[in-house]
Amino acid sequence: MAATPNFSAFSILRRFLTTSTRTVMTGKDSQTKHFLIVGLGNYTHPKTRHSVGQVVLDSLAERFQVPLNYDRSVMGWIGNTEIEIPPLPQKGKGKGKQTADAEPAEPERVKFTFLKPKLLMNVSGKSVALTLRNKLRPSTNRSIIVLHDSLEQKPLRISPKFSGSANGHNGVRSTIDSLAGQDFHRLRLGIGRGPQEVSDFVLEPLPPKELLHWDGTEAEGVSEVWKAVEAIVASAK
Repeated sequence: MAATPNFSAFSILRRFLTTSTRTVMTGKDSQTKHFLIVGLGNYTHPKTRHSVGQVVLDSLAERFQVPLNYDRSVMGWIGNTEIEIPPLPQKGKGKGKQTADAEPAEPERVKFTFLKPKLLMNVSGKSVALTLRNKLRPSTNRSIIVLHDSLEQKPLRISPKFSGSANGHNGVRSTIDSLAGQDFHRLRLGIGRGPQEVSDFVLEPLPPKELLHWDGTEAEGVSEVWKAVEAIVASAK
């Protein structure tokens, strides 16, 4: 007859605590937000109006010290990091002021993947879809933030948009087609319009004032873009 195992109360308690802790940690990890930030452009035409999205992405990668390495599986340069995102301000009822008795919310640590597609603008959506499918957990279109040039916004302006049509932008159209859906975030970076043909205008180099605004770790436009990213991430559920 086999001997009955002798489990002490201490060993049983230790097993229970270990299992419980593992369960809690696993649950927490599975709830960590993960966002994909994409800089659209033509890498063969750097620092042109049409590639301002990639100018800003490069600046963000440098700002947060994220190396971008070429990954053949997604046909683009990619990098990963984790960044603390401050919570949205808590508003008082009807007064628009932060409540004095509210406990200050702690920053949230969020995973980010930065992507600069190697594919040309008109087919760059394939790179976005591959990255979302293979590199993000959880994977959802709402976790995408696309940075792209916009003729409809004045130079140096940023205009957030969620979902909707491509509004004539071929890179956004390619992304919509590749994802089979429109429900992702866009940060439209204004380049305005010129007197010449659009195809010529967008392939011209960014004017010095605009390049200074978008290029560099401490550039004003880069800081504004990151504030917009923080607002999107902090409001996501």
